[in-house]
Amino acid sequence: MTRESRSTACERARAWASLLPDGELSLFERRLLDAHCVRCPACARLRDDVGSVTAIVRATPFDVMSRPVRVPSQRLRAWRPAAGVLASGGAAVLALVLAVWIGPQVRTGHTTTRFVSGPTIIIAPGQTTAENEAIWTFKRQRAGNPDPGVSHHTGAVLS
Repeated sequence: MTRESRSTACERARAWASLLPDGELSLFERRLLDAHCVRCPACARLRDDVGSVTAIVRATPFDVMSRPVRVPSQRLRAWRPAAGVLASGGAAVLALVLAVWIGPQVRTGHTTTRFVSGPTIIIAPGQTTAENEAIWTFKRQRAGNPDPGVSHHTGAVLS
């Protein structure tokens, strides 16, 4: 077996070793675990240790608590804190002001939306000069201006 496949087999065997004490392995998985533990003493030791610890924990008697555990219940408040009322009221007032201010400016049926032809090109700071030149060449060809002598403006977003 190669070192990498041995590591994968050991990881799988360790996962199965933790499931073994609870009886969560199928017969096939138990046999694969046993076969692996014959070849790998580290995994066999881990399987035995997990079984021992599980047996000790299950054999330990329950401890009686000195006082009961009490979980506090949350009371529903009939009133909200003043800050919450003011914050939600402020947001409502802001929305109303924006609606009144923007509403008359938008005329029904007269939209002035501009559509940008072609893709939007975003130049990230990590791009190299060659990548930037390739982007500009593509942009010039799309615009029908293949002349590389045409000046262009650099910026974060190009459209």
